[in-house]
Amino acid sequence: MSNHHKKRSKFALPLIIVGAAMAAGIFWALLFPGSSTTGGPSFEVENRAVTPSEAEVGEKIAVTVTVRNVGGGTGTYTLNPEVNGRSMASREAELEPGEAAEVTTYFSEREPGEYTITAAGENLEVHVYRVKPVQPREPLRYVYWRVKMPKSSEENAPTTLQLDVSAETGLKFEFYRCGGDNMTLLKESWLTEEKVEEGKRAELVLGRGTPESATVAIRIDGPNENLLYREARTLEVGVIELTGFSLSESRKENYRYRVRPRGKVTGDLPVFVERVEVSVDGKKVKSETPRGRYVPRNPFPKALIRPEIEKGFHTIKLTLFDERGDRLASAENRKVVD
Repeated sequence: MSNHHKKRSKFALPLIIVGAAMAAGIFWALLFPGSSTTGGPSFEVENRAVTPSEAEVGEKIAVTVTVRNVGGGTGTYTLNPEVNGRSMASREAELEPGEAAEVTTYFSEREPGEYTITAAGENLEVHVYRVKPVQPREPLRYVYWRVKMPKSSEENAPTTLQLDVSAETGLKFEFYRCGGDNMTLLKESWLTEEKVEEGKRAELVLGRGTPESATVAIRIDGPNENLLYREARTLEVGVIELTGFSLSESRKENYRYRVRPRGKVTGDLPVFVERVEVSVDGKKVKSETPRGRYVPRNPFPKALIRPEIEKGFHTIKLTLFDERGDRLASAENRKVVD
């Protein structure tokens, strides 16, 4: 081998090693840019947290990330979280190489529900309550909510919320109406230990006639004003779904026919049906509703039709109205009159 080739071989191996090392370094820097300790700043998020994970409407909620500067220069990290895709207030922290810090921003919500917080590329969940619930604590054993519907056919008969409780002590009850992030105290009442043992109930009037939907919060304290129970529920207004009606001869003098609606009421609260209106083939006919009544506790009120209807098939439509004259529901069917 010539001296020229020997010199080239002497330097070839070190050059190959150096080139391979440089290529590996470049590949590693591209693959893991945050691991570099030279050059500018590079940030690595070590932890994400939302506190509290269960909050009340209007309560301040913290979003915190722990971040470290793993780069080679001082830099500013910016936290830009989102709530259900909505941007929150951003926060910044200046970090020197190797330094770690917690970066925190805050938010609150006006409506209860589930919220997803996106912080540094990850999703965290938080539940917002109208009122954060507290389950019964000793000496209170249980609390049962009951909506008592009126038996009377009078529209002024009240619909009430009743609480069945079991405890070994006297109790104080606070009833609140919730709206937005506000709570209005409606009523305070007390049951002695003797009344609790007798099965007496605490109650709140929800409304007369057709009650509106309402969100009610209840707090129960012991004799030393220690919190034993707290919860809020939304009681939905009743909605009538008519499935049809029957048409038959009336047994009442001066009336030819009797029409009885069929259907159901969804929701938590009853509906007071004041009047049933009847039309035949698109024309309103003279009819009367002997008396309105609450449903679903009672059957739907009937309508009595005075004039005679020509024999044969007819399109008959029923429309129900409440005590305010608002339309509740309607049903239309082809019926034969014989």
